[in-house]
Amino acid sequence: MVNLATGFLDSFPVVVDELTTGPKKYKGLATYGRAKQAAVMMTVEQSLRYASDGVSVVSMHPGVIMGTRFGGGQAAFVQAVGGPVMRAIGFATTLEGAVERFHAAAFGDIPSGSYVVKGKPAPLPKQVNDAAVRARVMQLLEGLTSAKRAAA
Repeated sequence: MVNLATGFLDSFPVVVDELTTGPKKYKGLATYGRAKQAAVMMTVEQSLRYASDGVSVVSMHPGVIMGTRFGGGQAAFVQAVGGPVMRAIGFATTLEGAVERFHAAAFGDIPSGSYVVKGKPAPLPKQVNDAAVRARVMQLLEGLTSAKRAAA
């Protein structure tokens, strides 16, 4: 299983209580980053829980894909200049490059629980190593999903 994440996750610490209520001060990129960091935490927990069942779970940052809604949402000048610069430093990629990275994450020799960047395991973001925060994130997610199942 591959969960999609993003880069620079150490810049977006998760405040578990704000995942459902929203932050005190809303900032789009920070909120997006926190949600993606929570997804990486979920990945690590899933890898621990399902290892005995033979399920491998990784999270990956595909890179910013220029021309998509996220990569293409900036002004034309920013896309024209920013895209090549971000590709040169490895933060952006083409759609084909993202597919290759996804293929490596899904089918490569990547250890379960890994955070994959540029098709290879990368260090986990600092907060992801905090087992207590990961447990609170999972408890929140499980509570939300069981409440939805009960209501259905």
